[in-house]
Amino acid sequence: PLFDLAWRILADPEVILRELVPTNPASRGEYLRFLMQRRKLTEPDEVWQEVRSNHGRDALNLGYAYVDALVASGMGAEAAKVWEGLLADTGRAGAKPAGELLTNGNFEAGLPNVGLDWRLVPGAGYEIGLDDSVVQAGAHSLRVTFDGASNVDFAGVQQTVPVEPNHEYRFHAYLKTENITTDNGDWTRDN
Repeated sequence: PLFDLAWRILADPEVILRELVPTNPASRGEYLRFLMQRRKLTEPDEVWQEVRSNHGRDALNLGYAYVDALVASGMGAEAAKVWEGLLADTGRAGAKPAGELLTNGNFEAGLPNVGLDWRLVPGAGYEIGLDDSVVQAGAHSLRVTFDGASNVDFAGVQQTVPVEPNHEYRFHAYLKTENITTDNGDWTRDN
């Protein structure tokens, strides 16, 4: 309620942050949550930098939620910036090589299921996991095993990649199938 009242009266994010929000990590984190809930996403970068400096698990989880909120608001460039900071903070900066848009394209950094990394969507008829027996390069690949009980409309592996409008991008992947039959054959879908 204090943050809401401050925004109604002052509407100045810098004054609110400096004069009303206590400087402890928990209060700064709550303020960042407030800004995300109210969709005031042009304001929280300074708050995020303070929360981020805490380096705790709660700060990381809040950072992942912040990335999701930025993506949901169409703020891809801002989400990418926060994401790269989170990768650095967690020692996973190598998961997104310089010049690449995709994070963890070779699956070598695990399947964290957060931020702008691979998201796994559970569903009936399939299982998803890492495979270290069949690889194209490195030590892992992604394995999707279908139980064969139905013709699954599979969208269980996803990644949001911020891009610029009116630019061309090239995506390439290596795909190996074994004992797959479907009504439509193998194909990928752009979203």
